[in-house]
Amino acid sequence: MAQKNSTGIIVVVVAVLILIGGGLVYYFSLPPNVSGNAPVAVTKTGAPVAAARPVAAAGPKSVPSLGPISGGSAAVTATDDQQATDNDLSSSDPAIQRKALDQVEQYSVNNTRALSLGLPVWSESLLATKQYEEIARLGLPAILDRSFDPTPVQVAQRLRVVATIQQGKYAEALPLAKSYYNVVILRNSGDAINLLAQILTQTNSPAVAAEFVKQQTTPAPATPAGAVQPSGVLATIKINETEYTSRLGPLENYTTPTNPNYNTEMSAGDLLLLGDHPTEARACFEAACKCSGTKGKSIREALEGVARAVRAQTGSVLAANAYMNSAALNAALVASLAGSPSPSADDLQLAARNTKKSDLSDVIPVSAN
Repeated sequence: MAQKNSTGIIVVVVAVLILIGGGLVYYFSLPPNVSGNAPVAVTKTGAPVAAARPVAAAGPKSVPSLGPISGGSAAVTATDDQQATDNDLSSSDPAIQRKALDQVEQYSVNNTRALSLGLPVWSESLLATKQYEEIARLGLPAILDRSFDPTPVQVAQRLRVVATIQQGKYAEALPLAKSYYNVVILRNSGDAINLLAQILTQTNSPAVAAEFVKQQTTPAPATPAGAVQPSGVLATIKINETEYTSRLGPLENYTTPTNPNYNTEMSAGDLLLLGDHPTEARACFEAACKCSGTKGKSIREALEGVARAVRAQTGSVLAANAYMNSAALNAALVASLAGSPSPSADDLQLAARNTKKSDLSDVIPVSAN
């Protein structure tokens, strides 16, 4: 009898051990958020947040910071209120961080000027919150509010690109990234190339991404003056132009204005670049040059707008650099952009010399395999 009881106990113990072992195998085979190894993130409504996918292997493991931001009239030195919001966005207290993010979201509805001026200060802290779906919605209202100013335009568009990548929505990020390439100031061209290459690796293939980078870093064949070089991989990417250009009136009001206004022409030029109409954008920036007056920064931004349009027309950063180099040396090239009485051709040449260009040293090589 004792032997039978002993045998029964052994059988029960073995069965329990098997169940425990199987449970442990199942537990550790689950993803971290399911197994309990990490908490599940939730939105303010309580819905779970999808885990952000890593950035494509074609580039860095994470999207790099844009670095010091300048180039427009938007604030690059934070006001006290902007700095306070940035501090709250960076807070380790989730409640404080959530309140700051809600405030920024509210700006996109009822104070787009505060949003567009603040994004250059808040962009990195916003991305650090990892609330990418909410962040992606902030960019367009900021752009439409201050489309005449290169700084908030490029920062807001980049924010849309990065937040969309981090949600794993590469097909959606691709046209946004082309718009960013078109509109970004010259010295940040390498950043736009890297983002596009990362996305192309996911939407197309590493070989396509490598070909795109090669096209960007190889001088284009010489073309007759005024000719537009086909833009290779970029030409295959289609943009939803209406979200940028729907507020514009007839294009001739901007491309051949009777009484050009600087902010109006700069605004139309940026919106047309974002919507992938570089030829019309170039005409707007040329008109902006003529009415840019005597302020060196305004002259420089208008002339750089022409070069940005050249980059979008040709699909080549090197072509844009070449335009600015020629403008710095050849007074005849910029004579048609001079105003009366200002800016003079000399003013425009000085602006060309003072514009920082991209040497593409920050472009990350992509393997075709």
